Amino acid sequence: MPKVFIVILNWNNYKDAKECLESLEKITYPNFELAVVDNGSSDNSTKDIQNEFPQYVYIYNNDNLGYAGGVNAGMRYAFENGADYIFTLNNDMMVDKSFLEPLVEAAKTDEKIGLVGPA
Repeated sequence: MPKVFIVILNWNNYKDAKECLESLEKITYPNFELAVVDNGSSDNSTKDIQNEFPQYVYIYNNDNLGYAGGVNAGMRYAFENGADYIFTLNNDMMVDKSFLEPLVEAAKTDEKIGLVGPA
């Protein structure tokens, strides 16, 4: 079963990020890891999230690197740690518990597929 890394970017948004992680706690896909990237938050939002969800990986950027720079930090970590697939998720999103299975199945159908996303 392919290993999926879910990368979530947080910047000063405890409430939404917490709700996002609560929804991810229910997903049914068994082989995933999750990395929360703090993009230079000026509050303690990511540290507070880390206290509530210590089972995930936390990456702290010293500065706000923008969306691409922040997500790239998480993607680098994922590739260095054996990711077969990476799913980026905005921290203000909530997911259905079975959202990953059809994405992985679609990606596995052809090695030329470089990107899949939910409809």
